[in-house]
Amino acid sequence: MFALVTQKQGENQYGEGSDSLIHMAIQYVRSLGFTPIPIPNDIDTAREIAQDIDYRFLLVTGGGFASVEYFCNDCPDAVVQAERDEVERFLVSDAVSKGVPVMGVCRGMHMLNGIFGGKTMRNGSHSAPRHDHDVVFGGGRRVLVNTFHNNAVPMDQLAPEAELLAVEAGTRNVEAFRIVCKRVLGLQWHPERPLPGHEAVQASDEILAWLLHGTALPEDLAPYPRSESHRELLR
Repeated sequence: MFALVTQKQGENQYGEGSDSLIHMAIQYVRSLGFTPIPIPNDIDTAREIAQDIDYRFLLVTGGGFASVEYFCNDCPDAVVQAERDEVERFLVSDAVSKGVPVMGVCRGMHMLNGIFGGKTMRNGSHSAPRHDHDVVFGGGRRVLVNTFHNNAVPMDQLAPEAELLAVEAGTRNVEAFRIVCKRVLGLQWHPERPLPGHEAVQASDEILAWLLHGTALPEDLAPYPRSESHRELLR
């Protein structure tokens, strides 16, 4: 089975456009049972690959800022990845139309939230180097996860169709969401990178089992009730 994997857009040492992908993302997709196919940030190539290959999973990766149109505040330091944005928007639309499961990690979560009507916030309380923190699920489970981001999705900017799965402890920042009818999952932490403990690995695996196989989430990983999530957590 094949999986499509998006790539970061940038430049090499000669100022030439280039795409990049960490090896851990490839290894992670293989561990899920898929043969990964990295997608170049070229829309025509992406369309041809999506048309010609019967792929069964889409991973929208991290790295940099999501499209600035998906931010609710100014981002003067944002590095635009326009071709990547176009490719990822197309691939998400294609996957959802085919019923293919989609997972977005870090920036990928921000892209998914934006594509489905939410917003991201430039967040000065985080920095790029790794720092671990606790997340709290709607069902009550508390898990220590990794984090590398400097932007966040506030709870009141979550996409309308999304169910809130987890928040960063002590903040209003979304750490995980899902859109059940579209088989879409967003994670702020990085399951493809080393996690700080068995509990984080287990929680990530259980969430992926829902996305890929339709396995019910354990009760303590259940989403926050729609009618209560924002009201209770924003107190």
